[in-house]
Amino acid sequence: MKIYPGEINKAIEILREGKSINYEGVTSVEFDKFGDTLGLFLEVDLKKGKLKGKKLR
Repeated sequence: MKIYPGEINKAIEILREGKSINYEGVTSVEFDKFGDTLGLFLEVDLKKGKLKGKKLR
């Protein structure tokens, strides 16, 4: 079952029923079953209102 941002209550109920969920976050970063990221993304820092690229993962 796909869960989107803002659906935490729905996610909790599904998990209580013993079912699994697939959280579709706002970043589109996906994880494998070990928690490692799939694909590439840029890690950024937000300091003093400005974004600065930190690391390409």
